[in-house]
Amino acid sequence: MNLYSLLKKTCQTKCNVNLKSLCSIKIGGIGRYVCYPNSAKQLKKLLFVLNQIKKQYYIIGNGTNVIFNDGIRDFVLVCTKRINKLYIKQNQVCVYCGLGLFSLNTQLQKHGLGGLEWSYGIPGSMGGATIMNAGAFEHDISQFVKNVLVLTTSGKYKMFLVKNLNYGYRTSILKNSNMVVIKTTLSLYKQDNKVIKTNQEQYMLKRKQCQPYDMPSCGSIFFKTVEGSAGKTIDKLGLKGVKLGGVQISTKHANFFVNVNVKNASSEDMHSLIDLAKNMAKKQGIILNEEVIFI
Repeated sequence: MNLYSLLKKTCQTKCNVNLKSLCSIKIGGIGRYVCYPNSAKQLKKLLFVLNQIKKQYYIIGNGTNVIFNDGIRDFVLVCTKRINKLYIKQNQVCVYCGLGLFSLNTQLQKHGLGGLEWSYGIPGSMGGATIMNAGAFEHDISQFVKNVLVLTTSGKYKMFLVKNLNYGYRTSILKNSNMVVIKTTLSLYKQDNKVIKTNQEQYMLKRKQCQPYDMPSCGSIFFKTVEGSAGKTIDKLGLKGVKLGGVQISTKHANFFVNVNVKNASSEDMHSLIDLAKNMAKKQGIILNEEVIFI
């Protein structure tokens, strides 16, 4: 049985997919195999098969913090967007990994549950937000996490309480662990629907005022530095607006690199622009470390 047939028996699988369609920056080559499990059960079965045959794979949600390299990629890409159930019990919200933060916020506003309004406008999914401790406007997801259910490399489910996740700035014990987030339970609070809506709109307005929200990007390129804002560092280097190939350092926020030529922008363009910023910062004694992940 060939690999495509084997994968297709497990869940919906597509061949030769344009990876630009699976990430917010709209850059990347062709993915030989892309799998779309629609439940935790299918995901578990799929990962078991991939581990058994020792096939390289990567897992993504909304693809908002990743850049795919150019060319034909022979790995298996697992997209969790269809594992997107949501359960609410009083102020406890159980969110599966593939649910986007936009959709989550819509449901929270509808049910009068406050706390995550600051995340309205973040285009990522719950799984990525849980792993990376997504944050904005002096808030982060760890403030609201109660527990996280993961799938381990041995194929077993394991529950982590928030106190055991070692949350920090854009990190947790789940990062680079090979454990897969299945669902996250959040502890929120009752709030008036209209107040939630107003708060969401205000946070969205702030984003649009200071970020290039109307252009393809992958969010912040670099982590904060010891000195502070990576965007301010890049701005002081005189790089705001600099363009290489099809990508440009945003004129609105220098820690956002935007795709100005969706048809022809390449991952090599991004590598080159990132290296330019890192090398110039290094000459000033400042180390820039990428938050974005290349696949």
